[in-house]
Amino acid sequence: MHTTDTLAPPPGFCAHDRKSPLTDPWEPLFARKTDRAVVLGLRAGPAHANSRGFVHGGLIGALADNAMGLSCARTTGHAGGFVTGAWCGDPECEAKVKAETKATIRYVPLEAKDPGAPCVVCGRPGVDEATWAIAY
Repeated sequence: MHTTDTLAPPPGFCAHDRKSPLTDPWEPLFARKTDRAVVLGLRAGPAHANSRGFVHGGLIGALADNAMGLSCARTTGHAGGFVTGAWCGDPECEAKVKAETKATIRYVPLEAKDPGAPCVVCGRPGVDEATWAIAY
């Protein structure tokens, strides 16, 4: 009888160190890193399967998305990412963020959402949430 320690990384892999609330239920995840890529893996079990017993496509898609993002960051040398925070709505605050970080607002909800916090730039009352990112 052959047994495999499901917590031990497969040969060539190590424990994946980028945790996420989305992937927490799928732990343990494993990673193999090269200069240009991050390959993710897991030992699939019943909890990862759809009703037909195959690994669920949503899980495959989410892991592929995660691996592609990490690989792009590794290739370009940029960690990138999106930051969401309270914003006062003043274009001068957006300009200040752009001048200091090169990030611009990528998303503001169509319906204003009270962030319940001060503007992350100037400290005035936040009137909306904004999501900033750098375009590459």
